[in-house]
Amino acid sequence: MPRGTWWLVAILVFFSTDGSAESIRLVEPRLPTDASPMVSVADVRPAWQKKKEILSLWRTSCDFAITRWGDNDSTPTRAQAVSQGLGKYLDESFRDKHFKLTWFTLHTNRRAPPSEPYDQKEPGLTYYALHSMECRKGAEMIGGVGVDEVSPPAPLVVDIVVEIDGLSFSGRAVRSVVDTNAATVQLVDEALASLARSIAKHEPAPTPCQRLKAAWDGSPKDSFYKKSYKQYCSS
Repeated sequence: MPRGTWWLVAILVFFSTDGSAESIRLVEPRLPTDASPMVSVADVRPAWQKKKEILSLWRTSCDFAITRWGDNDSTPTRAQAVSQGLGKYLDESFRDKHFKLTWFTLHTNRRAPPSEPYDQKEPGLTYYALHSMECRKGAEMIGGVGVDEVSPPAPLVVDIVVEIDGLSFSGRAVRSVVDTNAATVQLVDEALASLARSIAKHEPAPTPCQRLKAAWDGSPKDSFYKKSYKQYCSS
C-alpha cells in the first residue's frame, strides 16, 4: 500500500462500521403511571435531520470524522424528549403553549480540536502536509466543538431549537459520553435545561444556523461556511 494512504483505508473501515450498539437514550423512560407535566411539541424538522450521516470521510474536510445520528438511532422520539424536558423545567404558564421543534441533532465529533499540536505516532511528510491543509473550525459549524468545549475522546454534540410565539430558542450541551444510557440522558437533559432557561428568561441564544451565518458573514470568502449554510439552513 502506498505510504500515506493507510489512514484513508482505516477511516473507511472504521466509519463503515460506526454505529451505536444500542439506541441512544434521550430521556428517562416514561412509565404509564407517570403524571409529570409535558408540553405540546410539533416536530417540524427537515428530513435530513432525521437521517444518520457521516458528514465527511476526507481528513482535510472541515467536517471530517463527524457523525450525525438519525431518529432511528435514538429513543424516544425527539419531540417526546423535548416535551418531557420542557415540561420538567418550565412552569405552569407554559403548559398551554405550542412549541415547534425545528432542530434536534446529535453529532459525535471525532475531530474535536486536540490538546496536542500533533500525534507523535504519525510522523513524516505526509502527516505534516495533511495537517497544513487541514481545516480546524469550532462550534460555529454544524456538529462542531469549540476549544472551550473539548472533551476527549469523542464529544457528543447536542443542539436543540424550538420555536414559540414566532421566536426561536436554543439549547446546547457537549461532552464525551461513556455509554448510551445514563450519560446521554444527563447530557441531553443539560441541553434541555439550557433551552428551558432561555425560554423562561425570554433570552434567545444563537441557533446553529445563526452561529454558522455569523461565521460566514465574518468570512464571506470561506467556501465551507457558504456550502454548509446552504446545505443545512436554506430550506
